[in-house]
Amino acid sequence: MLGPDVNATSTDLRPFADRGGNLILYAGWAGPLIPSPSTSNYFNALAQTMSGGQAAGAMKETQTFARVFMAPDMWHCQAGPGPIRSAA
Repeated sequence: MLGPDVNATSTDLRPFADRGGNLILYAGWAGPLIPSPSTSNYFNALAQTMSGGQAAGAMKETQTFARVFMAPDMWHCQAGPGPIRSAA
């Protein structure tokens, strides 16, 4: 049921990047909904498609419009078992 929303697998974002789009991906390493390696794997595949590889130069080129941030101990989008707690 959630497949069409969570299975975003296209790595050809040339039209988006060409229009000046900026993509920020973030995920928690402890996220139970989407396996955390999926986010880093997607970013690597994005670099392969957009810049022709995963070497430092290709990553740097991809990072001109896309970045990925992985948060330790964060669940899906927020909170998690880690030591950082939101103020109550």
